Amino acid sequence: MAQKSKTRTPLKASFRGFEGVDLRKAHSGDESIALIENFRITEDGSLKKRCGFKTIYSSENGSSRIKALHCLKNSNGRIIFWVDGNSVFRYDLEENQQTAIGTVSEQTEKAFFFEYLDKLYLCDGHSFFIISDTAVLPADAYIPLYGKDWPSTYAGEINEPINLLSDKAAISYKFQFPAQSYLPLGDLKISSVAALYRNGVLMESSSYTHDQEFNVITVSNYNDDDEFFIICNLAFEGDIGEQRNMLYSSLSSSVFYELNNNNLFLWGSRSGNSIFYSKKINEANYAESKDFLSNNGTLYIPCGSKFSVGTPQDKINAFIRHYDRVLIMTDTSTWITDLSLLGSAEFTIKNINSEIGCASPKGALRIENTIISVGDEAIYSWTSETEELNECNAHSISDPIKAILGEDFFKTCIIAFHKANKEIWFSSTETNEIWIYNVKRKAWYKFSGFIPSAFAENAKEICFSQDGKVRAFDQSLTSDELGGSYSTIRASMKSGEIEFNSRYKKKLSSVSLRSDLSGGYLSISFLLDSTTRFSHSLHPRNSHGILNFRTKSGRFHSLSFTLSASGGGEQTIHGIEIDAD
Repeated sequence: MAQKSKTRTPLKASFRGFEGVDLRKAHSGDESIALIENFRITEDGSLKKRCGFKTIYSSENGSSRIKALHCLKNSNGRIIFWVDGNSVFRYDLEENQQTAIGTVSEQTEKAFFFEYLDKLYLCDGHSFFIISDTAVLPADAYIPLYGKDWPSTYAGEINEPINLLSDKAAISYKFQFPAQSYLPLGDLKISSVAALYRNGVLMESSSYTHDQEFNVITVSNYNDDDEFFIICNLAFEGDIGEQRNMLYSSLSSSVFYELNNNNLFLWGSRSGNSIFYSKKINEANYAESKDFLSNNGTLYIPCGSKFSVGTPQDKINAFIRHYDRVLIMTDTSTWITDLSLLGSAEFTIKNINSEIGCASPKGALRIENTIISVGDEAIYSWTSETEELNECNAHSISDPIKAILGEDFFKTCIIAFHKANKEIWFSSTETNEIWIYNVKRKAWYKFSGFIPSAFAENAKEICFSQDGKVRAFDQSLTSDELGGSYSTIRASMKSGEIEFNSRYKKKLSSVSLRSDLSGGYLSISFLLDSTTRFSHSLHPRNSHGILNFRTKSGRFHSLSFTLSASGGGEQTIHGIEIDAD
């Protein structure tokens, strides 16, 4: 008697919420996703094609590159500044208005902006500047009172160390009987005298000379009870010159107002494993100098105000807050310190992870109390419910896409946080890839069509530089504006291999697609048993709703499909169900 054949079990592959790319599951036989490109995953799990960007600036020199980019955090984050060549530009996104506001050093290769005490600064590798809406001005560097009330017979104690940000220092003298005809400079190395006052009156330069052999200023007219005030132009030599060069080559800054006395921290690049920090000026010294220095500033990084972590071979790539402490990440390890103890004997720096650090400059950011850092072979999340950290706190979030991230991706990765969409953007100029991590959904997807060399986050969207251009994403755009022309955004979602738990071949019977085309186009293509391909297109007339269609396919064991969106619409895919029997 013939046996009955087994009932063929139907299969329904259902994507009611898209969970992001996970290559670990791409061949697991379930509803996995192999790639999402130029779609973002929304709060309800739908795929929505990314918005377009506009070109707000294009350098006249085609080979130029943008050397620094910054979105001002006040003014609703809608003011952008950048450096092209040695020119500084300002752009108002609301007014769509661009202004050239000044210049920096001709030799500028790398530069960075930073905000400190309600002012915007720029370091160009050679000088520090204050950036206003209309001008680029020398930074308000404090001129310290190096010597206070020195006699004429000998150099007194150092009252304030020189300021690494200033090329000047001041000394006050009170002559004592018997007075001498010279003003000692002690160990201060100067190149010239900027000004010399006797009893509050500016002296003619012909009435004094600089004796370089004995390092004194000889005056031709004096009395035993005279008071002098000298402003010197400094000569930076030896260790002081090296410290200054290291400081000026910094590539980043940090300020944690509630963790310390409003210290500014500068680090990165040639500063290696050292961090420089500012100090509050002494009000009494400031008041004494005020009569002679009407334009004396407040930014003060004294010589020797620095600390180091690790070895001289280590490079600091992140200096970032975690609760009431700070994480310091070199390229190979992570350290922690308490800034409230800075300058005291209790100030210590503790290594908490000797294997995981931050592999790329500025490759870390903080989201609430979670730190994200780019390691040398993975992207890590540092989490803790307390202020205590240990090696167990760092865990990789990049495992779902690690199989296609090469070593160069991590070492050249730059990152930004898209606050409105709760996304972290990771971009590598070496691999031309932009991967997006959705923090809320813990999902990965990919963007393409642009290669950022720097990011800046404004209040609503991401800005970026590419070659000699500055671009900004705009929610109203459904294509990329490249400066006079438009490029269609092509978005796609590719499933993993969907297999059947049956020895019988299946036949594709129907597809149900819930989408909103918004004037664009959508197509779906199938690949059966990795050999047979066919597709179906949906047009703008099917603008919204559940689209059902039947297909004619041969029988197969497995399939994968690709959803592709093109045209000028803002296509959204809410879900897809595929039936086979």
